Amino acid sequence: MGKIVLASSSPRRAEILKDYELEIIPSPYIEKHTKTAFSYQYVEDLAYNKAKAVIPLTKEDTIIIGADTVVVLHNKILGKPKTK
Repeated sequence: MGKIVLASSSPRRAEILKDYELEIIPSPYIEKHTKTAFSYQYVEDLAYNKAKAVIPLTKEDTIIIGADTVVVLHNKILGKPKTK
């Protein structure tokens, strides 16, 4: 088995996977939040695209973990907060 890469800069995701030997490579994928209605497919596509964007940054057989989180209220994606 090749190495494992987490395609994320999320400290929370790194904490969840701390018991595994993995490399963290933040994904260069730029999210375009064009949808406001929630769908599982949309979230899966974001995670897939984040992982896929890391492929050129690896040099050997690699398992790449991509993930995404969205906040939903009344079936609408709220998006990332602009301020604290």
